[in-house]
Amino acid sequence: MTLQKLNELAYETLPYPAYSPDLSPTNYHFFKHLDDFLQEKPFRILFHRNK
Repeated sequence: MTLQKLNELAYETLPYPAYSPDLSPTNYHFFKHLDDFLQEKPFRILFHRNK
């Protein structure tokens, strides 16, 4: 239903497999390393006040 509507609206859609074992390990390792990297970084939360 969604793809049909996108086609009606002339949006280009790219084929993407529902599950590909070649993609899953890559995503797992990428996000694991990203999480490890971000855990080591200090973050500042900035609040903007309306005057």
